Amino acid sequence: MKRFSKLCIALSAAGLLAGGLSGFYGEGHAETAGAFYGKEAQDLYHRRGEDFDNAKKAAEIYRQLGMEAEQEFEKAQFKIKEAQALYFYGDLLSSDLLISRKKKEELHRQGFESAHRAVRLLTGGDRFSDSPKDPAHKRELALAHYFSAGNIGRWALARGIPASLGRWPEMVKHLEAVVKNDPGVEDYGTDRIFGRAYMKLPLTAGGSYEKSEKHLKKAYESTLHREFKTSANATTTAYYLDILATRDNADAFCPVYRSFSALLDASEQALEKLNPEMLPETQLGLERFQSGTGYDRDIHGYFDSNC
Repeated sequence: MKRFSKLCIALSAAGLLAGGLSGFYGEGHAETAGAFYGKEAQDLYHRRGEDFDNAKKAAEIYRQLGMEAEQEFEKAQFKIKEAQALYFYGDLLSSDLLISRKKKEELHRQGFESAHRAVRLLTGGDRFSDSPKDPAHKRELALAHYFSAGNIGRWALARGIPASLGRWPEMVKHLEAVVKNDPGVEDYGTDRIFGRAYMKLPLTAGGSYEKSEKHLKKAYESTLHREFKTSANATTTAYYLDILATRDNADAFCPVYRSFSALLDASEQALEKLNPEMLPETQLGLERFQSGTGYDRDIHGYFDSNC
């Protein structure tokens, strides 16, 4: 399996699959090849914490699978997975250097274009049409809208918010569509994205610290883990701490900080229990928390002064 995995990655990276999976395996085996590569891409993305490049490799395979799939629902699923992998990988690149910012911008542009394509496939072209009745279909559509909005948001951060404000109304429509189809998708991700966006937006464009805190409080409390007494989503906790410090809400900030900081001593097994599907994001979130990277406020200094 490992040998074929390496072969798959090498072929994808070298562009040798450009002729299609059926061209590589033969027409009669295209479906089998698709299932094989789908499993390989899934495994790569699952191992993104071991090597962040695995997420990028998974995105490349999902992109090819999306091109090869014949059924529109399956094609949409692959485009969503591609957008998800790009969302994760793009976030990891540094924003300190111009070349990295440009790369982040390009990755997230690819991400929201892939997610947009999935939305069109699932809605027959009308991106903001009524919700489908089938629960599985509704969830996939919610994910497609979520990764559209998420990648637009991170594209805007890489490009610069003032230069990207024209995309804000579209981002809002995608988030509203998520709520309409499955409000709990991605750990109440709509509230997390809305909360961060309202904190980052200029006041003249609708920015509001009050709205930011309201959305992030909802995302945090909706994903609170009973045992660890913190959100199961590390990004939600980080954003919530940032807005609480910004608004000088020490009463709420201090217990959230203490619960999150307690995870620094937790084993990998315990962190996996917190959120099995997002262990890499949890570990990355704790690294950023410890170093203070990605926060607008000095959260450690605020804790020392107010808690």
